[in-house]
Amino acid sequence: MSDKTRSRYAVIAILLITITGLTIIDLIFDWPHTLSLSHFVVEIAIVLVCFTLSVYLILLWLAERRQAMDANDSLHTHRQGLGSRIDQQLKDWRLTRAEYNTAVLMIKGLSHKEIAAICGRRERTVRQHAVAVYRKSGLGGRAQLSAFFLEDLLPPVEPEPSKEA
Repeated sequence: MSDKTRSRYAVIAILLITITGLTIIDLIFDWPHTLSLSHFVVEIAIVLVCFTLSVYLILLWLAERRQAMDANDSLHTHRQGLGSRIDQQLKDWRLTRAEYNTAVLMIKGLSHKEIAAICGRRERTVRQHAVAVYRKSGLGGRAQLSAFFLEDLLPPVEPEPSKEA
């Protein structure tokens, strides 16, 4: 649920609760004077409708908040699982620590120059580590390295219908 939706729920619920409170106050002030049965019934109906709607909005907000928290937990679990899978595969390729770090940073999309700056190495050294990663993994380059880990996350490609006349 977006922040905008949350704020709409809150504004409407507060408005309904305010209407409920003001209607109750109006009933209290009208009570000793001329409170007819029809006036009383209408104001009680307003109180009940506003209160019921505000409770409904609050329950709806809580349900959607719980659903969003569950989705966030699930995403966190999947992210951890993917990270563990990548970690295990890089270890299976028997990379050195420097090659491992270079591979992780390449998968994240960093350039050789950026990796060199982060790791305190020369760009040429990072390139040599990248070549070692490709050789040990049997992959042809940076794109194949990233695709190796993304392949299972992507939906299958549906064949396009042929455009024969």
